[in-house]
Amino acid sequence: MKDKDKTKEQLIDELIALRQRVTNLEAGAPEHTQAVEVLRESEEKFRTLAEHSPNMIFINMKGKVVYVNDKAAEITGYTKEEFYSPDFDFLTLIAPEYRDLLKANFNRHMRGEELPAYEYALITKEGKRVEVLLTSRLITYGGEHTILGTVTDITMRKRAESALRESEERYRNLFEQSKDAIYITTREGKHVEVNQSFLDLFGCSREELVKLKAQDIYVNPTDRARFQQEIEKNGSVKDFEVKLRKKDGTEMDCVLTATVRQADDGSILGYQGIIRNISERKTLLEMLRKYEFIVNTSKQFMTLINRDYTYEAVNEAYCLAHNKSREQVLGKTVAQIWGKERFKRVIKPYLDKCFAGHETHDQKWFEFAGKKQKYYDVSYYPYYGNKSEVTHAVVITHDMTERKHAEEALQESETKFRNLFDLSPQAIAVTDGKTGRLIEVNDKFCELTQYARKKVLGKSLSELRFFSEGERDAFLRELQASEEIDGLEIHPEAKDGSVLNVIMFAKLIRITGEEFVLTAFLDMSDQKRLEAQLQQAQKMEALGTLAGGIAHNFNNLLMGIQANASLILLDIDPNDPNYDRLMNIEKMVQNGSKLTKQLLGYAREGRYEIRPTSLNRLVKETSDTFGLTKKEIKVHQKLAKDLFAIEADQGQIVQILWNLYVNAADAMPAGGDLFLETMNVTHKDITGKPSKVKPGDYVLLTLTDTGTGMDKKTVRRIFDPFFTTKGMSRGTGLGLASVYGIVKNHGGIISVSSKKGEGTTFSLYLPASKRQAMKEGRWFDKFVPGKETVLLVDDEGMILDVGTQILEKMGHKVIKAKSGQEAIEIYEKHKDLIELVILDMIMPGVGGGETYDRIKTINPEVKVLLSTGYSINGQATEILERGCNGFIQKPFRMKELSHKIREVLDKE
Repeated sequence: MKDKDKTKEQLIDELIALRQRVTNLEAGAPEHTQAVEVLRESEEKFRTLAEHSPNMIFINMKGKVVYVNDKAAEITGYTKEEFYSPDFDFLTLIAPEYRDLLKANFNRHMRGEELPAYEYALITKEGKRVEVLLTSRLITYGGEHTILGTVTDITMRKRAESALRESEERYRNLFEQSKDAIYITTREGKHVEVNQSFLDLFGCSREELVKLKAQDIYVNPTDRARFQQEIEKNGSVKDFEVKLRKKDGTEMDCVLTATVRQADDGSILGYQGIIRNISERKTLLEMLRKYEFIVNTSKQFMTLINRDYTYEAVNEAYCLAHNKSREQVLGKTVAQIWGKERFKRVIKPYLDKCFAGHETHDQKWFEFAGKKQKYYDVSYYPYYGNKSEVTHAVVITHDMTERKHAEEALQESETKFRNLFDLSPQAIAVTDGKTGRLIEVNDKFCELTQYARKKVLGKSLSELRFFSEGERDAFLRELQASEEIDGLEIHPEAKDGSVLNVIMFAKLIRITGEEFVLTAFLDMSDQKRLEAQLQQAQKMEALGTLAGGIAHNFNNLLMGIQANASLILLDIDPNDPNYDRLMNIEKMVQNGSKLTKQLLGYAREGRYEIRPTSLNRLVKETSDTFGLTKKEIKVHQKLAKDLFAIEADQGQIVQILWNLYVNAADAMPAGGDLFLETMNVTHKDITGKPSKVKPGDYVLLTLTDTGTGMDKKTVRRIFDPFFTTKGMSRGTGLGLASVYGIVKNHGGIISVSSKKGEGTTFSLYLPASKRQAMKEGRWFDKFVPGKETVLLVDDEGMILDVGTQILEKMGHKVIKAKSGQEAIEIYEKHKDLIELVILDMIMPGVGGGETYDRIKTINPEVKVLLSTGYSINGQATEILERGCNGFIQKPFRMKELSHKIREVLDKE
């Protein structure tokens, strides 16, 4: 037999036997050691089984516990240590009334008697009584006779048995004490069992019932057959109405409710059921109908008043509300209960209308002596008697006091909510939770969507193009799951078709049991627009940095070409066939220089010579010239007479104007109109600004054409470098990019508005100058020789070589330095000989700025001409502000350099 098939007693016996064998083996020869170990493992297995037993297991040796399993602690509350304590008395576990029984059974066991399982009660450590079943036997343990016991907790079983007995007793009592006549009969009509109410109903004794058949009590014998047919067909009958006869012959109106009794094979043995005498119920039916009418038409205080103004019926709620018993009200007149004056003035007029056949209602505050006021809703319903005339008034009174207070509070709260709702800076809407249709919106919602309130109420957000039906279903599913939506970005359309950027917040609310959705819409359109403009500005800034670096390197290359061409031109006869080719090279260098100027302009590195300038003069001069070259375009000038001057590089402003003129001309291939207007404005007038601008006065220039216009996608990219709509064969894509960079570099703002087919307007805002505009000076265009010693500093070997040759051609002595550090060391050594330093600004290691500062430290009177491929602003401006004597931008021609050198040397 497998362990799992053995009983607990068998496993325990095996455990004890194994322990005995272990003891014997340990006392035996050493060769038994291995067997002892096997037996110990087996003992451990059986101990595990005992410890996991669902019953308490113990071994009692001479009244002391020598073993208990874990279940013992669970049942009794005592720990194993307490059980094994020498002071532990096992009898403390036994309920007092069972102790003698346990002692006697203990002695019987010790005499070798076998005892059946028996029940007794344990007392736990906490004093709780536990019903148990004890199975015990005499065993040998450690060489001694001991008692092995298994204790099973039968508390639940005992309770169940007790409950069953109580249930049987209860149902027997119900059977005997029931007011209904209860019976059990055979199919043939023999009464198997009846209760006392049955005997009382028919007026016979149990002895007389033996002779009485079921069919004998039916007034109409066919009713018995009809009863049997229906009950055997359906298995039961309910409220089967018949006339039955008592022993003395009295007939009764009765109803039968019964079921069939079946044998195990399904055959019908008989019937069992109850019989109720409804004779009296029929007599009282009219009275009950009156009470049913009150109950069915009223939820609160109910009264029935006759035409004598007397109370015939009242309900319990009415009595409780008025602190009166039913006996104190019934039979009394309304005047006696409410007082003659109140009856005559308040109640009687309504009762008279009701008796005349009119249903009437009244709501008012009622005062009661010693109580707070009550607000009652009173309804008077006419009650028609058998003669189709009003015999009574049914008065239904609802205590509306709390509701009235709640309505007043709600009205006050609603007024506050309405004010908050209407004055909220956010768009708010309330929609029906089932249909999704708008039931209320505030003014801000109408402003956002551009719809009038009456146009949106009753419509769904889907109909207003807030989202599609599918998106709405998904929105509602998420809302139903979490009951709120926090920050959903949507893009609804306004009435005019414009797309809005909106963050939606929604919450499911319940009002009077109905679900609604409260939704707030945060309009992010302006913020999104500003973010887009900021991203555009940041993109242009990054691209500008790249363009500036490219322009600088390109200018260095052009400088090398220009210098070599200039040197050759000095040594060649103008009639030489190559002279014109060299001149063409110089022209191409100048064209390349213009391209780098555009790049530097885009990079916001293009302010070369900043001076107070008249924008009107530049606009007039350039537009007049443009008008002569583009006669199919009519130029309209509206220039403010009192226009402020601007701090600007005239060349770059002219470059801006020509780029914008050319852009307008391209947009009007068949001709058109170009409108130019200038005016003075302040920072408050600037529109389309991506961020906060510097406060102050500005000069506004607007250029409006009547050309083809642009779509939104093109407008967004119009200032991107290398972006062109003309094709690479006609444009570089740098024109408007350089315009953007130059304007930004001058501290200004440029914006564009355009619509396909309606033309384009560019608006340029440039900071105004407080100084007067300077008149144009005269430029010298001839070679100026010299004889001074010049320190030429540049990290580009080619620039250093050709620059040295150019300076020597001019007559100067040249000392070369290919780095900032070398220049400092040379100047330290030859400072008394060097009369001019031509210094490159961008060099690895020690840059131009640091080199200038350190040379300036050696000789504060040193004269330095700054030379770079970058423009004058930025780092160059900073060096000039620290005392640097002059600036020249690469690529430059010899005559430009000679004039600049002479300007610096002659400057005091």
